[in-house]
Amino acid sequence: MDDRSQIIETTTRMAVLADCGEWDALPAIFTDEVHVDYTSLSGGEPGTVRATDLVNLWKGTLGRLAATQHLVSDHLVTVDAGTATATATFQATHVPHAPRTGRWVLGGDYRWELIRAKGEWRISSVTMSFRWETGDRSILDPASADASTVAVRFLERLGAMDIYGAMACFAEEARQELPFAPEGFPTTLDGIAALRRQYGGLTDAYRSMEFPVEAVRPLADPEWVLLEYQGKITLASGGRYDNRYAGLFHVVNGKIRLFREYFDPIVLARAFAAPDALAATFNVEQSTD
Repeated sequence: MDDRSQIIETTTRMAVLADCGEWDALPAIFTDEVHVDYTSLSGGEPGTVRATDLVNLWKGTLGRLAATQHLVSDHLVTVDAGTATATATFQATHVPHAPRTGRWVLGGDYRWELIRAKGEWRISSVTMSFRWETGDRSILDPASADASTVAVRFLERLGAMDIYGAMACFAEEARQELPFAPEGFPTTLDGIAALRRQYGGLTDAYRSMEFPVEAVRPLADPEWVLLEYQGKITLASGGRYDNRYAGLFHVVNGKIRLFREYFDPIVLARAFAAPDALAATFNVEQSTD
């Protein structure tokens, strides 16, 4: 593959990997530090950041959405020995999670600077020039998301085994209450650290998870919503744990502050051989407060 083709593929990968949520693969197309200029859209000043920090920033923003699609075309490439410059036009569509509707579509131009290292072209600088937009830009702002959207997003991320994304839905001071918890199972989880310990073990304990939502019931106070949903879980051992749930969510500034979850404790206990098996599945210290 010639230099021009490699450069076009590298710059296109920036869009494709972000749209596919392949966050772990994305830093490899950049140099260790990247000059970034998105000031035409968001103001501020250009700056240089670590590639991993840039990707985490995108993950925290784009990863909250149901889908994104960046269409990149009309590449122009200039190569000068071990450096290169490339430009392209783009159109980016941003889709929120249900039940929120609408789209935000953005158009403009990219300019990349690249360096050839060990036979591969890597992006050392990216500038986005904003030209036009339609729709609702506020879907990128987590504080603008209503309670229903945040609660549904949490279950979607959890069902996708995306623990990082699920935990991003909670406030630092969040509390989960489980009033029907059986013996050997925590009844409260206080703070984001406890929630992370609890949910962090699920990817080892469960082979797959799905939480289809059957009903979304907004309450009179817009910060509160009640969800009815199923849990369809395949255990790592090959067994099944299927239950029905009702979850009461209190969402403030786009983050879950309280999650009170009701489920059938008999079904939960039967899915595991004994209380010790429950404790072995979850990482959090047992609490019965």
